[in-house]
Amino acid sequence: MRRKPPSAEGVSVSELLELIPEESVEQLAKDLVVDKWVKKLKATSLFKLVLFSLMSSERLSLRVMEEHYKDPLFQALGPALAADEV
Repeated sequence: MRRKPPSAEGVSVSELLELIPEESVEQLAKDLVVDKWVKKLKATSLFKLVLFSLMSSERLSLRVMEEHYKDPLFQALGPALAADEV
C-alpha cells in the first residue's frame, strides 16, 4: 500500500511514525542491542520520545524529554508506552 508523502508543513509526530514501520525500529534496536542494559525504557519508546521531543521543542535536553515523556500527548502515541514505567 502506498501512502502519499506528507507535506513539508504540518507533519505531526504520529504521521511521521506511521511512515516508519514498527518492525524496522524493533529490528534496529535488536541489532544494536539497545535494550540489553536498560530494562525500564525500551528502545522503541526512546525512539518515539526523541522524535516527539525534536518536533515539539526548539531545545532538547534530558529535562525536556522527561517532561515530554509525562505529557499525555506523548503517552497517546502508542500502547507500548503504557507498559514502560520510568
